[in-house]
Amino acid sequence: MHDPILEEVFSAIEDGSPLAEAVESLLEDGLAVDDAELDAATEAVMDKLTAPTRRRYGITLAILPLAAALIGWVMVADQPDEEAQVAEAVAVSVAASPIPHSSRPASATMAQLADTARCLEALRAGQIDGGLVLFEQLVEDGDLEDEALRDLISALHDLALQTPSEDPAQEDILQTLSLGYEAWFDAFGDAPGAGSMHCAYGELLHKTQRLDEAYHQYSTGSRGQHASPCGGSAIVVAESVVRRQVEDGSQPLDSAPGATVWEENLVAAVDQVLTLDPEHPDGTGLAYKAGFTLYATGEHERAIAWFQDAIVRDPFSEEAQRASHLILDSYAQREDWEGLEEWALAYHADEEVGDAEDRAQALSIASRAGQAARMRDGSVDGWLEWLDRYGDDPEAVERVIATLRAENRDAEADALEDAR
Repeated sequence: MHDPILEEVFSAIEDGSPLAEAVESLLEDGLAVDDAELDAATEAVMDKLTAPTRRRYGITLAILPLAAALIGWVMVADQPDEEAQVAEAVAVSVAASPIPHSSRPASATMAQLADTARCLEALRAGQIDGGLVLFEQLVEDGDLEDEALRDLISALHDLALQTPSEDPAQEDILQTLSLGYEAWFDAFGDAPGAGSMHCAYGELLHKTQRLDEAYHQYSTGSRGQHASPCGGSAIVVAESVVRRQVEDGSQPLDSAPGATVWEENLVAAVDQVLTLDPEHPDGTGLAYKAGFTLYATGEHERAIAWFQDAIVRDPFSEEAQRASHLILDSYAQREDWEGLEEWALAYHADEEVGDAEDRAQALSIASRAGQAARMRDGSVDGWLEWLDRYGDDPEAVERVIATLRAENRDAEADALEDAR
């Protein structure tokens, strides 16, 4: 004789209704299947598992854990042998059936498996209130294995993306999801999947415009032993904020000197990407981007270093040519005349960079920078060196002759006058 309770459950399954509804109907009829009873049944169920002979009743993967939980309760009672064999066959199919992306440990309790399955079912069905309550309870209990917690996070992540930003529930979903991610990082932060989890969380935060948090997750996920390639996303986030600040006037482009927090974030993100991947296919463009960000904020010394990096990566690129010109301007704005002269002379000497007109202009810049440097330090020897390098500029010659006579170096002054 079949157990009428078991037959009612299987009848509900075969009719296509979720097992959760079958359980609810049994509870409404006065059956109490609580966590304590389910935990007590765990060992009994595991002891009876044997190799499966065939699948029974077409139970789906989504409701198998609940089926095992309910059958575990039934098995506590004294069943006829035939009923025990039926229950045993279904329970074995639970253990043998793989759950995608999840590996349930044998030590997991029936109650935990049931709650996890109920939570997944609720989240995937868009049942926000019930799903969030179960999710928070499971996370608070803290006994979930790596893949089980990932499954729950993935389902809630999908629900967050499906929920419109104007929906009042969106904030609750994101707060609960944050708890889930933080719980995973606390428990499994050193696991091989840590980088991808940070990146996935960053993607969600990015799409929901929580940009500070998104930047942090992207940056964290792209470094360390198990890094994932989402450092470029950190650059995108930082660049979008910098552009928005300029467009809305909260950070005018001419507000130099001094980089803002987000401009520093942008440079840091570029630095992280190129440090982790020195041969990055867009390394020249990224280095130029960092240099120009700093150049626009008056951080000329740091900008020069990034511009030089861009030039070294690809001397014949458009970015390298622009970087060369901006280096000249950066030295001039810093009034670093020695540096400007040196860079302009190097530009003039490199016949593979720019055309003849560019190189002639570079030599003129070097000459003026050299004069500015000599006027500042007043060195006669420096002026003589300048004349030897750049030719006979009448005003410069007069200046040098006067300086030589002031220092009682008349013989040199006479020679210079004779050479005019």
